[in-house]
Amino acid sequence: MKNKTQIGVKKMERKSTKKLLALLLGIVMILTFAACSKNHSDGSAENQSSDDIVNDTAVAINTSPDKYTWYIKNYVGKNCASIGYTAMSGKRMDRYGEGLVELVFVSPDGSYVDVESEDVLKEYSVVKQNIAPNTVLKLVFDKDSEGNEYDSLVASQSYEEIVLCVKKNGAKEQKPIDLTEIKPSLDKYTWFIADYVGRNLASCGYTSLSGDLMHQYGAGLVKLIIVADDGSYVDPEDAEALKNYVVTGQNISPNTELKLTFDKDSDGIEYDNLVESQNIEEIELTVKQLAPNTTTAAKPEATTKPVATEKSDALVDGMRPAFKTAMDSYESFMNEYVDFMKKYMADPTNKSLLKDYADYMRKYSDFVEDFEEWEDDDDMNTAETAYYIEVQARVNKKLLEIAG
Repeated sequence: MKNKTQIGVKKMERKSTKKLLALLLGIVMILTFAACSKNHSDGSAENQSSDDIVNDTAVAINTSPDKYTWYIKNYVGKNCASIGYTAMSGKRMDRYGEGLVELVFVSPDGSYVDVESEDVLKEYSVVKQNIAPNTVLKLVFDKDSEGNEYDSLVASQSYEEIVLCVKKNGAKEQKPIDLTEIKPSLDKYTWFIADYVGRNLASCGYTSLSGDLMHQYGAGLVKLIIVADDGSYVDPEDAEALKNYVVTGQNISPNTELKLTFDKDSDGIEYDNLVESQNIEEIELTVKQLAPNTTTAAKPEATTKPVATEKSDALVDGMRPAFKTAMDSYESFMNEYVDFMKKYMADPTNKSLLKDYADYMRKYSDFVEDFEEWEDDDDMNTAETAYYIEVQARVNKKLLEIAG
């Protein structure tokens, strides 16, 4: 928890207060979900059975000898809905012991495969994978301040994603795209650039709170610059627009080495997750627009959001009402999050916590709505600044209760 908070503090210097709080909450939600998912997965197997049949051939996957060593499963021939699970992040994941690997689906024509729809996934099966079955997947675990290794907290792993070429069941045969086998990460310092060519743009990385398309490599983040072949602008924050494009080129070759260096504390001890510098910060992706009939979902018609015609100038204790509502909502949510985590840490096998988590997701939605009412283009006044500091101090104190 300590390193995650330090990351948030460092980003505070470069982002508006509104986006900072949203970022901190996002980190909290990710941590909560990760904690729950480790004990409440959808039941997908942690290792494929040696009896799995793929194209009429039995493929025996090596048995994991310990918590550090796992072997890539054979996905070829399997229906996409039968492998992995869709996480709250909207990505398709598969579990290897305590490690999680993203499954990236790539169709021959570059159309988007909606991993959040089980019905869509049922229409596709895997024909190719970029990492061969039985390839070794190595996990490295975090350690506490005394150097003792955690049992379930993964610091880094040799593979973070597996690219799967898929075909639509019953459709006319199409030649699968060529897949590049990406080298395994040697440690938390060394990673290798992915092959984005052939992927639907919506399957490349994620859109950050700052509105940039990013791809995570270990603790490092690389910005993906979108360059349309016709010169048009592609908005990274428009999820539906991204689905209309396929990547045709990248300016940094797959398997190019990405090196990370990490910050150190006042005693010269290196942080696990706080990156100081990296040799690659951006990758340009050349994209082209798909034909209308190749996208999996039509772009929804534009809707007009009602705009308030009147805006109250009345202040609450010297603060704008929207600001105070957002801050109070933030503090309330964080207090309940701490209480939730205390219950989880006391009884991590309690399945009833899943219901609590669903409640938190609804409250998170309410929190976001409150935040949207806060005009972040305006500077905080004196009263708002003081209240922000006061709330953040109380929240930090609460977080310390579960930081140990």
